[in-house]
Amino acid sequence: MGHPLLLVQLVVILLTARGLAWLLHWIGQPPVIGEMIAGLALGPLVFGALAPAWQGWLFAPASLPALDGLSQIGLVLFMFIVGAELRLPGGVRQTLRTAGTVGGLAVLRPLLRRWLTRHAADGRPAGGVLAMLLIGALGCAAITEWLHLHAVFGAFVFGLCLPHDDALLAGLIERLEHVAVIALMPVFFALTGLSTSVDAFHHHALGALALILLVAVAGKVVGGALGAPLGGHGWRDSFAVGSLMNARGMVELIVLKIGLDAGVIGREMFTLLLVMAIVTTMMTTPMLLYFSRHRRVAAVDCSRHPDQG
Repeated sequence: MGHPLLLVQLVVILLTARGLAWLLHWIGQPPVIGEMIAGLALGPLVFGALAPAWQGWLFAPASLPALDGLSQIGLVLFMFIVGAELRLPGGVRQTLRTAGTVGGLAVLRPLLRRWLTRHAADGRPAGGVLAMLLIGALGCAAITEWLHLHAVFGAFVFGLCLPHDDALLAGLIERLEHVAVIALMPVFFALTGLSTSVDAFHHHALGALALILLVAVAGKVVGGALGAPLGGHGWRDSFAVGSLMNARGMVELIVLKIGLDAGVIGREMFTLLLVMAIVTTMMTTPMLLYFSRHRRVAAVDCSRHPDQG
């Protein structure tokens, strides 16, 4: 026999994630917001409150290790792609690579470059080459997990060691990113939602949540708005930068889940911080549109009167 419950779980998770992503795109929100809210909705705060018996059956504790394994694979693939996509200033990238030298990555980098030049000269890795890259990412993830770091760090550093090749990156995104983001990351969001607690909203929780939101938004928006003028930006552009800084998204949830698993924060604080991450990420699009609307107006004027540009 297989695992029919796991398949049912995946169907429910993906249907909820894609349905909410479709609904929220009508108000200008990216799909990841719908997937994050889907995870929250499948947990005890919504599904567990409306149908506790069904929620308890669908996400029985004994069935969660299989979901956790899928979510870990999704996280590793996602962070591997993030590392491969990252384009850092030379000094920062050199610092990261120097840190990676401790783990022997100074040997791995040139070997990867030469090996990919020989076996994927056109930047389109064949099946065998792609398999070896996956083995490398999973192997580095296993090493960092063994060192009591999270597996995502190893996958990220391995991706960072790949040569800067746009064709290679496009091939990795085409073959891996869509599977990781569309099929596996919603599983991580669902497990994140299952880790929340209804006790987080008892007593003075709303006041605590308001304080967390105030500090989180002020720290990012005001900090970005104060720093951007040093680069010669106007106040609207400065607040637009602050709005972008205000987004948390996937990486924030990964860090929160690491903190929860390590016992650094409890489930109540995890729940409040999760709600904060979702709310602040949802704020980014409308804030960015508001503070950058003068650019759109100027672009429209230039298109209407090109001779005056």
